[in-house]
Amino acid sequence: AQEALNPEDEVDEFLSRAIDARSIDQLRKDHVKKFLLTFQTPELEKKYSKKVDDRFGGYVACTLLVFCFICCLQILVFPHSSLMLGVYVSIFILLAAILFICAIYSCVTLFPAALQRLSRSIVQSRARSTGIAVFTILLVFIAAFVNMFSCSRVALRDCAARELNVTPGSVGPCQLRALNFSLGTPAGSCHGDGLACDFPEYFSYSVVLSLLACSVFLHISSIGKLLLMVGIEATFLLLVEGPHAALFDNADLLVLANALESGGSLGEVCAAVLGGGYNLGVSSGSALGFGVAEVGECILGVWVDLWGLGAGLG
Repeated sequence: AQEALNPEDEVDEFLSRAIDARSIDQLRKDHVKKFLLTFQTPELEKKYSKKVDDRFGGYVACTLLVFCFICCLQILVFPHSSLMLGVYVSIFILLAAILFICAIYSCVTLFPAALQRLSRSIVQSRARSTGIAVFTILLVFIAAFVNMFSCSRVALRDCAARELNVTPGSVGPCQLRALNFSLGTPAGSCHGDGLACDFPEYFSYSVVLSLLACSVFLHISSIGKLLLMVGIEATFLLLVEGPHAALFDNADLLVLANALESGGSLGEVCAAVLGGGYNLGVSSGSALGFGVAEVGECILGVWVDLWGLGAGLG
C-alpha cells in the first residue's frame, strides 16, 4: 500500500498539479498568437483593450527617470551649450506636466474637475494613452541625440592636412600628436563655431537608454514597440553615418593620438616617422610601412603589459 503523505507533502503535490493544469504556457498556446502576442479571438482582444491600466502614471515616471539619467550623463561628458539647456528644460517641463496629469487619475478628488476629466480621458482611452506614450518616448530619444547638433562636424584629418600642407589621406595619429591634438583638448580653430565633442560614443549609450522607455509601457503591443525601436535606431544610424560621421572618425583618431602620448615607446615611433628623413605626410612607402609596423608592435606590447598587470592584481 502507498505510504500516507504528510500534510505538507499533500499540499505541495496538489499545488504542483494545479499549476501544471493551468500553466501559463498552455494558456498562451491556446489563446495567444505567438508572434503578435494578441488574443486569437477578437472578442477577448476587444475586452482586453478596454481594460484600464491605472499604472500609466508610473510608466511616465519611469520615462522621466530615464530622461534624468540621460541629462546627467551628457551634462558631465559634453560641453554645455544653449541648445542643451533649452531642450533639456523644455523636455523636463513637458514630461513633468504629463506625469502630473496622469497622476491625477490615482487621486481624483484632490484636483479640479477639468483636470480630472483630462486625466480620465487619457488613462481610460487606449488610443490616447498610446499616443502619449509614443510622444514621451520620442522626447527622451530627442534628448539623447540633440546635443550632436551643437558639436563641430569638421573632420580633423582635413584640418590637420591644411595645417601641415599635406593630403588628408596621409594624416594619422602621429600627425595629430605633432599638432598637440588629443582627447579633451580643444583643437584650436579646427572646430570653428562648434563644440569639441571628443566622446561621441556616449550619444550611442544615451540612445540605448532611451530604448528602455519603450519597455515600460506595457499596454503598447510588441509590434508597436518593435516598429518604434526600429524607427529610433534607423534615425540615429542615418545621423551617425551621414552628417555627423566626422564626430566618430575624429574620436577614433584622437584615441590613437592619445595612446601615442601615453607610451614612451610609441612616442619614439612617431618621432622616427615624423623626423629622421621622413616628412610629416609620410609620403614614402617605406616610411609608412615602418611607422605602421612599429606602432602596431608597440601597441601590442602595451596591451601585453596591461594584461600581465591585471593578471598579477587578480
